[in-house]
Amino acid sequence: MRINRYQIIISLCFIISLLANYAAQAKNVDVHWSGQIKDVHNGNDLSAHIDINDIEPKTNLWAIGPIEFLEGEITIWDGLPLIAKVINHKIEISHDWQTKACFLVYSRVNNWHKITIEKELTNNNIESVIENTAHKFNLSLNKPFAFQLKGQAIKSQFHVMHNKQKIVFQLNEEPIEIIGFYSQSHQGIFTHQNSNVHMHIKNKKGSVCGHLESFILKPGAKIFYPNK
Repeated sequence: MRINRYQIIISLCFIISLLANYAAQAKNVDVHWSGQIKDVHNGNDLSAHIDINDIEPKTNLWAIGPIEFLEGEITIWDGLPLIAKVINHKIEISHDWQTKACFLVYSRVNNWHKITIEKELTNNNIESVIENTAHKFNLSLNKPFAFQLKGQAIKSQFHVMHNKQKIVFQLNEEPIEIIGFYSQSHQGIFTHQNSNVHMHIKNKKGSVCGHLESFILKPGAKIFYPNK
């Protein structure tokens, strides 16, 4: 049976179409973690599982987690460590790479996609908003990924661990920035039980930061997704 030139061209076009579709499929930036949040919450293991100074390369690194023995919070923002501790009832920030975490989730993201959300963003709707927008940037919800939020806070509440206790703070009526990690498969690992997200917050200057508990952002906030 002879195959004419027209059939060959059609077949090639079909193959090229399949390859293009495959290339356009979901592309998630890798997410890594060390330790487990459930072991910390259960009090089973507060010891160090990772030294952040050992993570290489540090360029474009994003990470969140508590300091060993729950003596503060670690937030790494685009390669800059923000180490939050409570001293004299106030948050003190250092940039010390010589810090260990009892658990840490991290990723390297160089470029980000951005989308504006024209409604209030809150801790109660953030998961559904992510699930309804991430696909626009070829992200798979079946794999973990980092995300950012930036916007004007109506109110927000966060904590910094100190002597194994939560010390609660607020950032209200000011711009805030959030780094978070989304996963449908890592509850108790690097997201909380019954939650698909784990987030840390900072003010615009980076002079305060900590583990985010709740927030309301005014309409017009931005979500940033990894652009692999």
